[in-house]
Amino acid sequence: MISTPPRERDMFAYKLEELRRAELIEQAGTYRLARQLRQARRAERSAAKDTRKGGGGVNTRHERFVRAA
Repeated sequence: MISTPPRERDMFAYKLEELRRAELIEQAGTYRLARQLRQARRAERSAAKDTRKGGGGVNTRHERFVRAA
C-alpha cells in the first residue's frame, strides 16, 4: 500500500472542504430563490382574490359548485 504524505492529505481535505462550501452556498441560493418565488406567487394569489372580492358580485349556490357528471 502506498502512503500519501501528510501535506498532500491536508491539501486534499482542504480542496474537499472548498468544494463542499461552494455546494452549500449554491444550495442556499437556490433555496432562497425558491422561497422568494413562493412568496411572490402567494402575494399574487392574494391580490387576485382581493380583486375578485371587490367586484361586488353575489355568489349563488350554483356558481360555487360544479356539476359532477
